[in-house]
This record gives sequence, C-alpha cells and structure tokens, in this order.
Amino acid sequence: MDSDNFTFEQVNLMKEVRRFWEQQVMWMRFFIISTVEGLKDLPVVTQRLFLNPRDFYYLLRIFFGDAEANRFADFLTFHMSNLGHLLKAL
Repeated sequence: MDSDNFTFEQVNLMKEVRRFWEQQVMWMRFFIISTVEGLKDLPVVTQRLFLNPRDFYYLLRIFFGDAEANRFADFLTFHMSNLGHLLKAL
C-alpha cells in the first residue's frame, strides 16, 4: 500500500497499535526486573501488565471481530504467563 494513500483511520490505528506495543514492552520490562529482583511492586506491575491483552482486544475487535481479537488477547496472556513461569524457574 502506498503511504500517500493511508486514510486517517488507518494512520490512527497504526499509532494506537504502536502505542500498545510500547506499553507492552515497558510493562514486560518492569515485570522482568521486579520478578528477578524480588521487588515489592511485583503484584502491581503484574496486574498492570495483564491489562494489556484487554486493551489490545478492545482495539483489535473493531477491525477483526470479537473472535480474532480474543484469540490474540489469549495468546498474549499465555505468552506473558509462560514468561512469568520461566523467570520464577530461573
């Protein structure tokens, strides 16, 4: 797709998806540090991190429908849960 032909809605979607991924990276980093260091903020960080799949769900369902958005949110939750188990095992 030619970048000169993006609609306003497409540009906004790209910005929102980028913002959500930035949030995901930031909270995953906090989660890893808090887990490895045994910081007291781990419950709060974990709770906030696990809100990200919900945020993705609400954005993606507009464009892909409930089923696909839920599938992505479930995958993201599964991925984060496995990372938590891996970090605890280390």
